[in-house]
Amino acid sequence: TGNMDYIAKYGLEVMIAVSRFWRQRVSFSQPKQKYVILGVTGPDEYENNVDNNWYTNYSCIQCLKMTLRFLEMVAQQYPDEYAHIRRITNLDQVKESARWRDIIEHMYLPEDKERGIFIQNDGYMDKVLESTDNIPAEERPINQHWSWDRILRSCYIKQSDVLLGLYLYYFYFDTETVRRNFEFYEPMTVHESSLSPHIHSILAARIGKVEKAYQLFLHATRLDLDDYNNYFFATPVNAFFIDFTFDVAESFILMTGVATFFPTVLIPLLTFVIVALAASFALMTGDITVFPNCFTFPVSPSVFLVADSVLILAV
Repeated sequence: TGNMDYIAKYGLEVMIAVSRFWRQRVSFSQPKQKYVILGVTGPDEYENNVDNNWYTNYSCIQCLKMTLRFLEMVAQQYPDEYAHIRRITNLDQVKESARWRDIIEHMYLPEDKERGIFIQNDGYMDKVLESTDNIPAEERPINQHWSWDRILRSCYIKQSDVLLGLYLYYFYFDTETVRRNFEFYEPMTVHESSLSPHIHSILAARIGKVEKAYQLFLHATRLDLDDYNNYFFATPVNAFFIDFTFDVAESFILMTGVATFFPTVLIPLLTFVIVALAASFALMTGDITVFPNCFTFPVSPSVFLVADSVLILAV
C-alpha cells in the first residue's frame, strides 16, 4: 500500500523482534566460516529437521535486510516514532545492525556451482535423484503408501521449496537461474499439497514453458476438485477444499468490483451465499458427489461457473 505510517508506528517494532530471533537462531560454523541454520523444516514437508535449508537461510537474509532498510527510513522520516521504538525495544542500533549485517554478508547458502542450482538443504544431493515418473501409479500419493522413513530418504519433494524462494524473491534472480532450478527440482516434485502446483505454474510461465505452465495451472485448479491426492478418503474433513472454495468465491467478489456495493463486514456473508447457491445448483444437477463418512465433497466446475455468473449479473 505504500503506507509508511504503519511501518513507523507498528511494523518496525515487529521487524526488530524477528531480526533478533534470527540473530540468536543462527550458528557460526568454524569449518565453513559462515553462519548456518541447523535443525529446520523448510517448505518441503518431506524433509524434516535438516540443516541449511536454502529457502530458510535466504529468507533470513531478506528479513534482516528489510529491517535495516526501514530502520534508516523511519529514523530519517519519522524521528519521533524512531525515538519511541528505540526506547521501548531498548535498541542498540549500531551494535545490533552491525551483527545483522555480518550475518547477511556471511550466511551460508548451499549451491551446486557445476549445475548452477541452489541446493535445497545439506545432504539432499546425496540422495538417489530420480523423476517422479519412477513412482508406480498405485503408490501415489506416497504419503499414503510409503513409510515416513522411506519418504524422508527419497529425493521426492512434497511442495515447492527452493522454487518457492525463487517465486517470492524473483526480482533478485535472472530467468536462466530460475530455469536451471525449475528443470532440476520440478521433475522430483510430487505436488502432494494444494500449496505446490500453482507456484510451479507461475514459474513455468516466467521462463517461457507455456504448455507446462498450463498443465500445472489445471493441476492447481483441479487438485481438490478431482481429489488427486485421495484426501477425501484419507481424512474425514478436507478443510483445504473448503478454504479453496471460499477463496475462489471471495476472489471473484473482489476482482469483479462487487465488493464496492457492500459494506466490508458483509463480504464474508456474500461469499457464503454465493457458494451456497452454487453448491445447491450443483447438487440439483448431480454435479456433487457425497462420499461415505465424509463431511465435504468434491465439486464440478459448475459450482464456480454459477458463482461467477451470479457475480457478473450483480455487477
